[in-house]
Amino acid sequence: MYALATQPQGIGKILDSGVKLYLAGFSKFIILSLVGGFAGVAPQLLGMAPFDPSNPQSIPDPATLIGSVVFSLVVAVTILVAIIYRLGGVAAGRETTMGESIALGLKRLIPVIVAWILYVIAMMVGFVLLVIPGLIVMITLSFFAAAMVLDGEGPVSGLKRSHNLAWGSWWRITIVYTIPTVIIMVLYFAIMMVFGTAIGLGMPADPAEYELMVQTQLYLNIAVGAMSALLSPLYYAIMITLYHDLKLRKEGGDIAARMASATT
Repeated sequence: MYALATQPQGIGKILDSGVKLYLAGFSKFIILSLVGGFAGVAPQLLGMAPFDPSNPQSIPDPATLIGSVVFSLVVAVTILVAIIYRLGGVAAGRETTMGESIALGLKRLIPVIVAWILYVIAMMVGFVLLVIPGLIVMITLSFFAAAMVLDGEGPVSGLKRSHNLAWGSWWRITIVYTIPTVIIMVLYFAIMMVFGTAIGLGMPADPAEYELMVQTQLYLNIAVGAMSALLSPLYYAIMITLYHDLKLRKEGGDIAARMASATT
Protein backbone atom coordinates (compact mmCIF):
# COMPACT_ATOMS: atom_id res chain seq x y z
CA MET A 1 0.00 0.00 0.00
CA TYR A 2 1.35 3.40 -0.97
CA ALA A 3 2.00 5.96 1.76
CA LEU A 4 3.22 9.55 1.61
CA ALA A 5 6.48 10.42 3.32
CA THR A 6 6.27 11.96 6.78
CA GLN A 7 9.65 13.71 6.53
CA PRO A 8 11.30 15.77 3.76
CA GLN A 9 13.12 13.58 1.25
CA GLY A 10 16.12 13.85 -1.02
CA ILE A 11 15.82 14.09 -4.80
CA GLY A 12 16.26 10.36 -5.35
CA LYS A 13 13.62 9.46 -2.77
CA ILE A 14 11.14 11.95 -4.25
CA LEU A 15 11.57 10.45 -7.71
CA ASP A 16 11.28 6.92 -6.33
CA SER A 17 8.14 7.89 -4.42
CA GLY A 18 6.67 9.44 -7.57
CA VAL A 19 7.29 6.29 -9.61
CA LYS A 20 5.70 4.18 -6.86
CA LEU A 21 2.67 6.49 -6.79
CA TYR A 22 2.38 6.17 -10.58
CA LEU A 23 2.41 2.38 -10.36
CA ALA A 24 0.06 2.26 -7.37
CA GLY A 25 -2.45 4.53 -9.09
CA PHE A 26 -2.17 3.06 -12.61
CA SER A 27 -5.55 1.32 -12.52
CA LYS A 28 -7.14 4.53 -11.22
CA PHE A 29 -6.01 6.84 -14.00
CA ILE A 30 -5.36 4.74 -17.11
CA ILE A 31 -8.87 5.06 -18.59
CA LEU A 32 -8.94 8.78 -17.88
CA SER A 33 -5.46 9.15 -19.31
CA LEU A 34 -6.32 7.30 -22.51
CA VAL A 35 -9.32 9.58 -23.06
CA GLY A 36 -7.17 12.65 -22.41
CA GLY A 37 -4.34 11.42 -24.62
CA PHE A 38 -6.54 10.87 -27.65
CA ALA A 39 -8.52 14.05 -27.03
CA GLY A 40 -5.22 15.90 -27.21
CA VAL A 41 -4.66 14.85 -30.82
CA ALA A 42 -8.30 15.32 -31.84
CA PRO A 43 -7.61 18.54 -33.81
CA GLN A 44 -4.99 16.76 -35.92
CA LEU A 45 -7.19 13.72 -36.45
CA LEU A 46 -10.24 15.77 -37.40
CA GLY A 47 -8.33 18.34 -39.38
CA MET A 48 -6.26 16.16 -41.65
CA ALA A 49 -8.72 13.39 -42.53
CA PRO A 50 -10.87 15.25 -45.07
CA PHE A 51 -8.04 17.35 -46.51
CA ASP A 52 -6.66 16.63 -49.97
CA PRO A 53 -4.17 19.21 -51.33
CA SER A 54 -5.29 18.47 -54.87
CA ASN A 55 -8.86 19.42 -53.99
CA PRO A 56 -9.27 22.92 -52.47
CA GLN A 57 -12.88 22.16 -51.55
CA SER A 58 -11.67 19.51 -49.13
CA ILE A 59 -9.95 22.07 -46.88
CA PRO A 60 -11.26 21.48 -43.32
CA ASP A 61 -14.04 23.74 -42.10
CA PRO A 62 -12.50 26.35 -39.72
CA ALA A 63 -15.48 25.96 -37.39
CA THR A 64 -14.76 22.23 -37.15
CA LEU A 65 -11.11 22.84 -36.36
CA ILE A 66 -11.90 25.50 -33.75
CA GLY A 67 -14.53 23.23 -32.22
CA SER A 68 -12.06 20.35 -32.03
CA VAL A 69 -9.48 22.58 -30.32
CA VAL A 70 -12.04 23.77 -27.74
CA PHE A 71 -13.17 20.18 -27.23
CA SER A 72 -9.58 19.05 -26.70
CA LEU A 73 -8.95 21.85 -24.19
CA VAL A 74 -12.07 21.06 -22.17
CA VAL A 75 -11.35 17.33 -22.11
CA ALA A 76 -7.64 17.81 -21.40
CA VAL A 77 -8.19 20.10 -18.41
CA THR A 78 -11.02 17.97 -17.03
CA ILE A 79 -8.86 14.85 -17.31
CA LEU A 80 -5.85 16.64 -15.81
CA VAL A 81 -7.86 17.57 -12.70
CA ALA A 82 -9.40 14.09 -12.49
CA ILE A 83 -6.03 12.32 -12.70
CA ILE A 84 -4.40 14.57 -10.10
CA TYR A 85 -7.41 14.02 -7.84
CA ARG A 86 -7.27 10.23 -8.18
CA LEU A 87 -3.50 10.10 -7.70
CA GLY A 88 -3.89 12.39 -4.72
CA GLY A 89 -6.43 9.96 -3.30
CA VAL A 90 -4.00 7.06 -3.69
CA ALA A 91 -1.24 9.12 -2.07
CA ALA A 92 -3.46 10.00 0.90
CA GLY A 93 -4.93 6.50 1.23
CA ARG A 94 -8.38 7.83 0.34
CA GLU A 95 -10.85 6.07 -1.95
CA THR A 96 -12.01 8.04 -4.97
CA THR A 97 -14.43 7.17 -7.75
CA MET A 98 -14.33 7.83 -11.45
CA GLY A 99 -17.56 9.80 -11.24
CA GLU A 100 -16.47 12.17 -8.52
CA SER A 101 -13.09 12.76 -10.18
CA ILE A 102 -14.74 13.73 -13.49
CA ALA A 103 -17.30 15.87 -11.63
CA LEU A 104 -14.46 17.70 -9.89
CA GLY A 105 -12.69 18.11 -13.23
CA LEU A 106 -15.76 19.80 -14.70
CA LYS A 107 -16.26 21.92 -11.58
CA ARG A 108 -12.64 23.13 -11.61
CA LEU A 109 -12.46 23.48 -15.41
CA ILE A 110 -12.76 27.27 -15.66
CA PRO A 111 -10.65 28.08 -12.55
CA VAL A 112 -7.80 25.86 -13.78
CA ILE A 113 -7.93 27.41 -17.27
CA VAL A 114 -7.85 30.89 -15.69
CA ALA A 115 -4.87 29.87 -13.54
CA TRP A 116 -3.11 28.40 -16.57
CA ILE A 117 -3.62 31.66 -18.52
CA LEU A 118 -2.23 33.67 -15.58
CA TYR A 119 0.69 31.23 -15.38
CA VAL A 120 1.52 31.70 -19.06
CA ILE A 121 1.21 35.51 -18.77
CA ALA A 122 3.55 35.51 -15.75
CA MET A 123 6.11 33.44 -17.65
CA MET A 124 5.88 35.68 -20.72
CA VAL A 125 6.41 38.80 -18.62
CA GLY A 126 9.37 37.14 -16.90
CA PHE A 127 10.96 36.14 -20.20
CA VAL A 128 10.38 39.59 -21.70
CA LEU A 129 12.06 41.32 -18.76
CA LEU A 130 14.92 38.85 -18.46
CA VAL A 131 15.25 35.15 -19.17
CA ILE A 132 16.10 34.15 -15.60
CA PRO A 133 12.94 35.63 -13.99
CA GLY A 134 10.90 33.73 -16.56
CA LEU A 135 12.61 30.47 -15.66
CA ILE A 136 12.12 31.11 -11.95
CA VAL A 137 8.43 31.86 -12.37
CA MET A 138 7.97 28.82 -14.62
CA ILE A 139 9.18 26.60 -11.78
CA THR A 140 7.80 28.34 -8.70
CA LEU A 141 4.26 28.64 -10.09
CA SER A 142 4.15 25.14 -11.58
CA PHE A 143 2.31 23.57 -8.62
CA PHE A 144 -0.85 25.63 -9.05
CA ALA A 145 -2.85 22.65 -10.37
CA ALA A 146 -1.87 20.49 -7.39
CA ALA A 147 -2.75 23.33 -5.00
CA MET A 148 -6.14 23.83 -6.67
CA VAL A 149 -7.08 20.15 -6.89
CA LEU A 150 -5.60 18.77 -3.67
CA ASP A 151 -5.97 21.79 -1.40
CA GLY A 152 -9.00 23.53 -2.91
CA GLU A 153 -7.21 26.77 -3.78
CA GLY A 154 -8.55 29.24 -6.34
CA PRO A 155 -6.64 30.42 -9.43
CA VAL A 156 -4.78 33.31 -7.77
CA SER A 157 -4.39 31.68 -4.35
CA GLY A 158 -3.20 28.47 -6.05
CA LEU A 159 -0.47 30.34 -7.90
CA LYS A 160 0.52 32.19 -4.70
CA ARG A 161 0.61 28.98 -2.68
CA SER A 162 2.75 27.30 -5.32
CA HIS A 163 5.16 30.24 -5.34
CA ASN A 164 5.40 30.42 -1.55
CA LEU A 165 6.09 26.70 -1.22
CA ALA A 166 8.60 26.55 -4.07
CA TRP A 167 10.48 29.74 -3.26
CA GLY A 168 14.00 28.89 -2.12
CA SER A 169 13.91 25.39 -3.62
CA TRP A 170 14.30 26.32 -7.29
CA TRP A 171 17.34 24.15 -7.99
CA ARG A 172 15.94 21.07 -6.21
CA ILE A 173 12.64 21.37 -8.06
CA THR A 174 14.38 21.93 -11.39
CA ILE A 175 16.50 18.80 -10.95
CA VAL A 176 13.48 16.71 -9.92
CA TYR A 177 11.48 17.96 -12.92
CA THR A 178 14.38 17.59 -15.36
CA ILE A 179 15.09 13.92 -14.72
CA PRO A 180 11.61 12.56 -15.61
CA THR A 181 11.32 15.10 -18.44
CA VAL A 182 14.52 13.81 -20.04
CA ILE A 183 13.46 10.18 -19.54
CA ILE A 184 10.03 10.85 -21.03
CA MET A 185 11.57 12.68 -24.01
CA VAL A 186 14.03 9.85 -24.65
CA LEU A 187 11.24 7.26 -24.49
CA TYR A 188 9.03 9.43 -26.67
CA PHE A 189 11.60 9.86 -29.43
CA ALA A 190 12.71 6.23 -29.22
CA ILE A 191 9.17 4.96 -29.66
CA MET A 192 8.48 7.51 -32.41
CA MET A 193 11.61 6.44 -34.29
CA VAL A 194 10.68 2.77 -34.07
CA PHE A 195 7.08 3.44 -35.02
CA GLY A 196 7.98 5.87 -37.79
CA THR A 197 10.58 3.52 -39.24
CA ALA A 198 8.14 0.62 -39.22
CA ILE A 199 5.57 2.68 -41.10
CA GLY A 200 8.16 4.17 -43.45
CA LEU A 201 9.33 0.73 -44.53
CA GLY A 202 5.81 -0.07 -45.66
CA MET A 203 5.40 3.05 -47.81
CA PRO A 204 5.69 2.79 -51.58
CA ALA A 205 8.33 4.64 -53.54
CA ASP A 206 5.79 7.11 -54.94
CA PRO A 207 5.05 9.75 -52.25
CA ALA A 208 2.20 11.13 -54.33
CA GLU A 209 -0.20 8.58 -52.93
CA TYR A 210 -1.83 11.00 -50.54
CA GLU A 211 -4.19 8.53 -48.90
CA LEU A 212 -1.28 6.46 -47.63
CA MET A 213 0.44 9.59 -46.34
CA VAL A 214 -2.70 10.56 -44.43
CA GLN A 215 -3.01 7.05 -43.04
CA THR A 216 0.62 7.14 -41.91
CA GLN A 217 0.07 10.47 -40.14
CA LEU A 218 -3.07 9.08 -38.56
CA TYR A 219 -1.15 6.15 -37.08
CA LEU A 220 1.55 8.50 -35.82
CA ASN A 221 -1.04 10.71 -34.11
CA ILE A 222 -2.63 7.69 -32.49
CA ALA A 223 0.80 6.64 -31.24
CA VAL A 224 1.35 10.13 -29.81
CA GLY A 225 -1.99 9.93 -27.99
CA ALA A 226 -1.17 6.52 -26.55
CA MET A 227 2.30 7.62 -25.39
CA SER A 228 0.88 10.74 -23.81
CA ALA A 229 -1.69 8.62 -21.96
CA LEU A 230 1.03 6.38 -20.54
CA LEU A 231 3.74 8.93 -19.77
CA SER A 232 1.95 12.12 -18.64
CA PRO A 233 0.61 10.66 -15.36
CA LEU A 234 4.19 9.83 -14.33
CA TYR A 235 4.94 13.54 -14.39
CA TYR A 236 1.78 14.28 -12.37
CA ALA A 237 2.71 11.63 -9.79
CA ILE A 238 6.18 13.11 -9.33
CA MET A 239 4.65 16.59 -9.12
CA ILE A 240 2.35 15.42 -6.30
CA THR A 241 5.19 13.86 -4.31
CA LEU A 242 7.34 16.95 -4.82
CA TYR A 243 4.45 19.22 -3.83
CA HIS A 244 3.98 17.17 -0.66
CA ASP A 245 7.70 17.37 0.07
CA LEU A 246 7.62 21.17 -0.26
CA LYS A 247 4.69 21.31 2.16
CA LEU A 248 6.61 19.19 4.65
CA ARG A 249 9.54 21.58 4.42
CA LYS A 250 7.46 24.75 4.81
CA GLU A 251 4.52 23.47 6.87
CA GLY A 252 6.01 20.36 8.48
CA GLY A 253 4.25 20.46 11.84
CA ASP A 254 0.78 21.09 10.46
CA ILE A 255 1.16 18.45 7.74
CA ALA A 256 2.38 15.81 10.21
CA ALA A 257 -0.53 16.52 12.54
CA ARG A 258 -3.09 16.22 9.75
CA MET A 259 -1.56 12.96 8.49
CA ALA A 260 -1.59 11.53 12.01
CA SER A 261 -5.26 12.45 12.54
CA ALA A 262 -6.19 11.00 9.13
CA THR A 263 -4.85 7.59 10.07
CA THR A 264 -6.51 7.37 13.51
